[in-house]
Amino acid sequence: MGKYSVYAVASGRNPGLYSSWGETESQVRQYSGSQYKGFHSVEAAQAYMESMNAVADALSNQAISEHRSGTTSQVWQLENPSTQQ
Repeated sequence: MGKYSVYAVASGRNPGLYSSWGETESQVRQYSGSQYKGFHSVEAAQAYMESMNAVADALSNQAISEHRSGTTSQVWQLENPSTQQ
């Protein structure tokens, strides 16, 4: 048996929970920006997925708000100096 009993793929080809590293690897290998983590329980994996979804929702809401107001976040400006005026 592998190191973990369940793997959570928050960002990959098909986000979700997987029961083996082989299944998980096929979802994240050569997938730019993949986010995944192994857990010893399904409950912990589900909590991770819920927290990752909450973060994604918050970032999405921030981006929508900034788009509507015509502003750009400070983080974006720091990471991309060419966008600063």
